[in-house]
Amino acid sequence: MPPSLELLPFSPAEFEAGSRPDMVAALNAAVAAGSTEFIAFVAHAAAAPASAFQSAVAVLEQAPGAAAVVAVPEPNPPDPGLRLIDEHSPAAAFLISPAWSLRVLFRRDRFNALGGLRPVEFPLWDWLIRAALSSERVRYHEGLFPNSPAMKAELHALTPARPPVRRTWLLEHLHHFEAADLAVANDETAGTALMAGLYQWCDFLEESHERSQRIEGQGAGLPGDCWHAIMHRREPDYANARYWFRRVGRQAMFSDLQACAAAILQATGAITAEAWRARLSRGGWDPLAFVDLCEACATPGHELETAARRIQRCEMTLLLNATFAIAMRR
Repeated sequence: MPPSLELLPFSPAEFEAGSRPDMVAALNAAVAAGSTEFIAFVAHAAAAPASAFQSAVAVLEQAPGAAAVVAVPEPNPPDPGLRLIDEHSPAAAFLISPAWSLRVLFRRDRFNALGGLRPVEFPLWDWLIRAALSSERVRYHEGLFPNSPAMKAELHALTPARPPVRRTWLLEHLHHFEAADLAVANDETAGTALMAGLYQWCDFLEESHERSQRIEGQGAGLPGDCWHAIMHRREPDYANARYWFRRVGRQAMFSDLQACAAAILQATGAITAEAWRARLSRGGWDPLAFVDLCEACATPGHELETAARRIQRCEMTLLLNATFAIAMRR
């Protein structure tokens, strides 16, 4: 293990049921008492091979101004959501990328300067969002922890419950991002549409709905109306979702979404997958048929539920990329 690194025990699962002020206080005290330049939180030694940490330390040593480096998994097949990390602002990237499942190496002085961990359900994710919103530099690298357990992208529920009250911290970060980062948006309508998407991504459907209603019928490609349609599908109000998808018409992202959906369905090997692939691809991508699939998957135990959730993730990712590109002219 590099002499400039200290490993501290940390189990994300212990926080998922709620905040643990006692554990957070102990971790922050341990960080404050140490002297190495870098720190990492690990659940157990097997998840943190020394060779991987040497690579991560080298990354930070080559970026003296960076506060942390996040090891992003190399997904198979590639996850289109990771494009947001490369192409968009750090704050937006962390808002959509729950980092409790990622491996993070911190520079100790920057960790302390930001106030350490807070007693919330996902303290590492919270710290990274706070760092990005405070304009701290955080580096992303793929493959730094090649021997770690597989890390899979979080799949959104087709019909989510509202996030629990204990996730108020995430809602506060979304409000902060909306007030600060989008104040410099080049396109106000697309900026509002992006916030509708970010709230939707984090399952705050009411907040997403309110933003999409503000810009009804506005903007190139009607991005707010697209999020409006997705919101009603997830609500679920399938008839209303079909109405809004009819209003938005053909979208530039549909060809990519069609290809993504075809690959996902083909990989399932499910008996009904080919029939659904044909329905979804009739005359190009058919969002109304996808509403039908999501409605069918509301039946417990449906064989294509996971596939539908993967397609939904692709859909939301493509739309986030499109609205961000317009809002920030990236």
